[in-house]
Amino acid sequence: MQLLKYMACIWNEYAKEMEQKREGCTRRKDFRYPPILPIVYYEGSRSWTADLHLKDRIRMGEIFAEYLPDFQYHVVRLHDYSDEDLLAHGDAMSLIMMINKIQNAEDFKRFRQSPPEQLDEILKNTTGNIRDIIKNVMYGLLMKMAVPVDEAMQYVEMMEECHMGELFENFEKIDIQAERRNTAKARRDAQEARKDAEEAHKDAQEAKEALARVKEAQIKSCISLCQEFGVARETAIEKLMEKCGLSQKQAEEKAKLYWEG
Repeated sequence: MQLLKYMACIWNEYAKEMEQKREGCTRRKDFRYPPILPIVYYEGSRSWTADLHLKDRIRMGEIFAEYLPDFQYHVVRLHDYSDEDLLAHGDAMSLIMMINKIQNAEDFKRFRQSPPEQLDEILKNTTGNIRDIIKNVMYGLLMKMAVPVDEAMQYVEMMEECHMGELFENFEKIDIQAERRNTAKARRDAQEARKDAEEAHKDAQEAKEALARVKEAQIKSCISLCQEFGVARETAIEKLMEKCGLSQKQAEEKAKLYWEG
């Protein structure tokens, strides 16, 4: 369903662009939308088991097939490709996929065994904006490994200079499993701190509400006593301002609310 939304958005934007170039062209019988090849890029290690056809997600899709939109999407499962397969292509997308495959220490060790000269060659032949994407992907990996930000920036700069060999030498100092444990502990500590803060906020809110109820009872009692002793309403308003710290407008509103008769 999400893919269907994306496709509809792409076609809508295409129609708008065509209308800007030639008004009314989208209403012509010969107007055609461009084809879209839906692709799901899957980084999980398990097999992809979801339905590939849209109609299979709709109740009685076979019976109402001729009335329903339908398409099949293509799954690119990252772990179906070895690092050797990806390096053989020698392009930027292959390098991004190799980095995205890193999920544990073993994956990281395998990545470090890749020929740095081949990786450097990919970086050298990559345009600036695509190289920025690769740097961002690597930076994201380093953040998952809890590498200090200043060190991560240094490593990313090595990629900018196409020095993957030096990058790997520095990686020898990093213990992924230890960093992951530290990250997990930091995440738990953050969750506990957030929970404590939420409880403190809740307590403060309850105290604030209780104080408001006490003050409201005090206001109501003041008005009731004024009426009981025959005090004029104007005088009661003055008492509310004096005893309860209300502005004149607030005192008048409370007198209007609680004054009987």
